[in-house]
Amino acid sequence: MKNPLIADQTGIKVGDKVVCIDDAYQRLDLADVPDGLLVRGQVYCVSGVSECGGVLLAGHRAISLNTGKEVGFGPARFLPLEQFRLKFPQGVSSIPTGDDDLGYLAEDEAKPPRPIEFPEIEGLENPKPIVHRSIEVLEELYDEFHGLESTPPWMQSGHWQDQSVEQVRLELRKLLRSPHLSAYMNQSVALWLRLIRYQKPTVLFCRNYSPVAMTLFQMCMSGNILTEAFLDGDFKEGDFPVLTSAAGKLSFSPIRICDAREPDTFLRVLSDAHKAFECVMCDWTLEGDELVAARRMTQDSQITFLCPFSEEMET
Repeated sequence: MKNPLIADQTGIKVGDKVVCIDDAYQRLDLADVPDGLLVRGQVYCVSGVSECGGVLLAGHRAISLNTGKEVGFGPARFLPLEQFRLKFPQGVSSIPTGDDDLGYLAEDEAKPPRPIEFPEIEGLENPKPIVHRSIEVLEELYDEFHGLESTPPWMQSGHWQDQSVEQVRLELRKLLRSPHLSAYMNQSVALWLRLIRYQKPTVLFCRNYSPVAMTLFQMCMSGNILTEAFLDGDFKEGDFPVLTSAAGKLSFSPIRICDAREPDTFLRVLSDAHKAFECVMCDWTLEGDELVAARRMTQDSQITFLCPFSEEMET
């Protein structure tokens, strides 16, 4: 007995290996994707079809926020692996894209960078040194996995001692195993959309995780490549272009990063920064005085607050 077609126009069958040809913004306001976002060019295994006709993928669920039912992904986002190889012999780079059919980090989708002058505010850091430290962490993970010797730069400068390679790895392992991982993944998509597509001046406040760990998480989420094996230093060939592209985009994006692990830092920096930025992202849920201050500021300025476990607040 033949496996049933999921959609006649795609030729996709249950049990097929399929290639994602469209990883455009996946409407996270309509569906939760608790096991990871689609990545253009990645191969998935089809496990079934939802009641509404969506493709169900092994290890990747899309759940309707309204009904709680598994709705799957649109069949038009995929091609069976053999069809993909015939249609695009040059690989994923040869897939044509239109104005409304682009991944959220696609080059053509990004608006031209607009000149933004950021005020000098104590506690806000330029992303470049933090991205650079994130790359150093990756190099140390890689060297460790391959048995190469390296001298951690943080031992020389002393600046990154609480964000050493082992500390960052422990933080990201904790995040990978967290029941809130899907919320952080959804927040990461929102961050990249605001920075790359909309060029919104953004402050990223880090409290649950260090700035280096959170920055490295954002870099990995741009291609959904963060795994336990990755944190062991077992990088795949396809990981490197994802990381280098994300590092460049993040370094030159309109973002400033704040280490808010000291409790009074958030309110102090926010008081000085809120009128110069359009988006504030926190890696924890605001409560108490912090929540009151955030709500007050949405009334006084055009700013959006995004936290991983709560609705966004905006004017």
